[in-house]
Order: sequence, then structure tokens, then C-alpha cells
Amino acid sequence: MKKLKFILFILLASTLTFVACDKDDDGDDTPEVKDMRLYKIINKDGGTSTDGEYKRLVYNADNNIIKIEFVNSAGQDLAHYYGYEYTGKNMTTYTYFNGAKVTSKLMLTYVDDKPSTGMYQVDNGSGLEDYYEHIYTFSGDKLVQLDFMKDVSGVPTALQQFKYSYSGDNVSKVVMIGYGGTDAGNITYTYDGKKNPIHGKGIDFVLGEVEYMSPSNVTKNTKIVADVVVEPQSFNNTYEYNDNDEPTKKVSNSFDNNIKKDLVFEYQEK
Repeated sequence: MKKLKFILFILLASTLTFVACDKDDDGDDTPEVKDMRLYKIINKDGGTSTDGEYKRLVYNADNNIIKIEFVNSAGQDLAHYYGYEYTGKNMTTYTYFNGAKVTSKLMLTYVDDKPSTGMYQVDNGSGLEDYYEHIYTFSGDKLVQLDFMKDVSGVPTALQQFKYSYSGDNVSKVVMIGYGGTDAGNITYTYDGKKNPIHGKGIDFVLGEVEYMSPSNVTKNTKIVADVVVEPQSFNNTYEYNDNDEPTKKVSNSFDNNIKKDLVFEYQEK
């Protein structure tokens, strides 16, 4: 980044011009803005067994996430992690590893650079087998429906269905439909209008997770089932931010105040 030069012109008696400072002694203390990206998500739930554990994010040259590693509070890698593979900028394989063993995998196909279908496989003890299929439906660039489909006695059957509504580019509501078309409730979301550091990193639509899909950070999520708010699964979130309007800390409290989650976000230069 080129450093700016500041030249101050002061008119004295309407005739005298004074040029203050050349490049070598201009006294410019303006901080250089660095291109940063999220590196760690640290659990700060004091007193719990996971306090101090964190997720470490690894990126490729396109700034897409290729691995999410789990690390304990002593800085030792845990056995499990998520791996992501790409064809170009499209994430085509999502794999969960437990040590060297693959325990589940999602393989995606694309149409017009958007995920269309995905086969989810799980380990049956002797290897991976097809478990259910993801069907993605888009309107423009927005995911509006995600279906989990499985053959039941030879009949394609929806295990779960999620329908997404938006306010601007952020998901404002998710309607959930369970097996057999049963009403599984809905979740509504509000946002802070600031930058979500994990959005746009290649994995937005993998599992239909709102926290990845929306470009802003969720400040409130309210789960309603049968017209009743499910307080232990509904949260208010407050944040602290860096100079780039990205969160450095997130505190979540359930509506019934029985669950509190603290996360710290650390960044590193690209």
C-alpha cells in the first residue's frame, strides 16, 4: 500500500504560502490497514470442559476455507477436523475426519456455479454408504430451500426441509418441516449490519447454516414451535468489533438465561 503524503498549505497575509514537511519528516502516524482474515474461534466458556478449545481455519490461495481443525486449550491438535475440496472456486467435497478415518462425506454437484445436489455418506463400520441426498433450490444467488431426501422402500422421501426468507442479503427466517411434512417450527433472525468473517469463504451453502450464509452477524435468533418460543434454543448475541467492523468477541445468552456461550475471534494477515 502506498503511503499518503500530506502537504499542508497555509496562507499568510494572502500572499505567503508555507509548505510543511517533506516525505521524510511528515510525521504521518496513520496506521496501515492490513488485509486480515479469521484464523481462530476460541471457546471461552469458563469452567466448562471445553474452555480454551478452539477451531483453527486454514485457507487456500482463493481465500476459501479448506480445513477447520479442532485444538485443545494446550494447543494440541485433536483427532477430528473438517476438510473441504474445491473445483475452481466451488466446494465439491466436505469430509469429516476422526483421525485418519473418514466418518462422513458430502459430495456436491453444481449448476451455474451454485450447488444443485449433494450425496451425504456415513461410515457404516466397514466403509462409507449413501445415507441421504441434499437438494438445493436457489432464487438468483439466494438459497431458498434445502431438502434432505432418502429412498424409503424405494420411494424418494423428504426427511427434512428448510425454507429460507431474506431481509436484504441476510436470512431473516427459516421454516422447518420434518419427516412426513410435519411442522417442525421456525427460527427468525436479526443482525448487526457488520461483517461476518466466515461468510463468502467457500462454504456458505454446504449445510444451509444461516451463520455462514448471511453476510452480517446474528444478534438474535428466536425459535418457535407450535407458536411457543423455545427459550433454551433462542439466543441474544452481543459483539465487540475490530477496526474492520468484524467481531472480536461474541457473548450469547439463551432467553431463559440458563445457557451462556463466549467466543473470541482472532485474525491473521493474509
